Amino acid sequence: MVTDPDSCYQRYRRALGGEPLPAALCDLEALEHNAERLLAQVRARGRRLRVATKSLRCPALIRKVVEQGGDAVIGLMTYTAAETALLAAAGHTDLVLAYPTVQPADLQLLAETNRGGARAA
Repeated sequence: MVTDPDSCYQRYRRALGGEPLPAALCDLEALEHNAERLLAQVRARGRRLRVATKSLRCPALIRKVVEQGGDAVIGLMTYTAAETALLAAAGHTDLVLAYPTVQPADLQLLAETNRGGARAA
């Protein structure tokens, strides 16, 4: 993994060369490295991790971290009822909504998500 900030900056500049700004960029090598550092601590303690989607907003990256974690990842902690339903539709089955809701539309989404086979609380 590249640790020199100037080197990282130059890599990122090359990666974004010609792209209209603003743009988003994810250093997958750094993501994998950081996830593994966290997962190693979780595994060493015999624990399991629930990935907080509020901190990782891209479904493809969420999937990547969940797959990298394997048995060490128990599921997701989601941000909204709509996100919970979206991630359940993408195949995630163990979801905890971090922010409780009493909105009828949100409750309907969660009920539908559970009827669809996911466990969303």
